[in-house]
Amino acid sequence: MDDVLPAPVAGAPLTSGSLAWLALAATARELSDFARGLVASPSPGDSGYDGALLVDALRVRELAEQVLNAAILTERLTGTGWSELADELGAGAAEVQQRWQPAVAAWDHQVEHAAAFGSTSNTPRAVAEPVAVADELDQWVSTHHETGDPPVGQQPVTSGLAQMDPLRELLHLAALRRLYGAKGQCTADLAAREATVEHALGHAHP
Repeated sequence: MDDVLPAPVAGAPLTSGSLAWLALAATARELSDFARGLVASPSPGDSGYDGALLVDALRVRELAEQVLNAAILTERLTGTGWSELADELGAGAAEVQQRWQPAVAAWDHQVEHAAAFGSTSNTPRAVAEPVAVADELDQWVSTHHETGDPPVGQQPVTSGLAQMDPLRELLHLAALRRLYGAKGQCTADLAAREATVEHALGHAHP
């Protein structure tokens, strides 16, 4: 079919949406692990729990809010429209876009900046070390898989990650070129990769 996107070129980076989903999965794992501790909370002492349960519950709420934000980010980066998100949130599309669009732009900037100049202490680990994070999550899902759960396969997280197709990668490389240009830099590796992707794209649509 003419509208089928060409397959990613070997070595293509993960899409921004896949990296966001990876960050969402990591946060959901943290929430699950933390909430499990509340199930086995010890009996109260003579003076009760002294606020300990409330502190833990507030942490659960904080993590749940992070999961929500990560879910909205991932939805948007993978094509869900603001109107659809607004319907699910019970809010106006303009309000939802105003609140979360800066997070979407910031995420894309982090992904591009890390690709251009390397990770920093502020780079999300899912962006800085996606393979390691995905491997850890694969193991976590397998460890916590219970009888009756749907089959997950050997790499339930890694298998869901998507690489950029050639068109998207060329846009990504153009963004990197702009970042390099802003700092008066350019690399032969970037030009070589652009040529490789353009060559593959040309052969995909003769």
